[in-house]
Amino acid sequence: MKNIISIGLNNWLKRHKDSVLLFDSIAAASEIALMLNGQWDGCNGVIIASGDEVAVNTAAKLLETTWCYQGASKAVLGRVTTDEILRRYAIGERNFVNANLRCAVLASVKLSEINLSYAQLSWADLSQANLSYADLTAADLRGCFKSRNQLKIMLVV
Repeated sequence: MKNIISIGLNNWLKRHKDSVLLFDSIAAASEIALMLNGQWDGCNGVIIASGDEVAVNTAAKLLETTWCYQGASKAVLGRVTTDEILRRYAIGERNFVNANLRCAVLASVKLSEINLSYAQLSWADLSQANLSYADLTAADLRGCFKSRNQLKIMLVV
């Protein structure tokens, strides 16, 4: 009886060894799902059968992206350059949750409807930036604005 239960449990575990990988951009997740025959979740996650980290690292390096396992204790916070944000924004990407934009120069740029929730924006230059309808939930905005009025003006534009 123990052998039957053990065999059944092992078979169940083998079927459920999928790994959920999180990437620093939606575009990267979509491309890596295609490369590794995984299932893209429509956001920044990919589900793959018990992953080959060498293949994941190789694909991530090709796309110049970073990744981690879902539930990892350290979040992906690779530094995103101003040019990278503007390039990805120009092709329609609006989701930059948890992006590391410390000290980025984003002065006078139009970033309306961008999602920068949980982003690290401390000491970024956001002067004259258009952030209308932007999601800044829990974003670190220390040092970005000289006054609260400057923030209100940018968000109301």
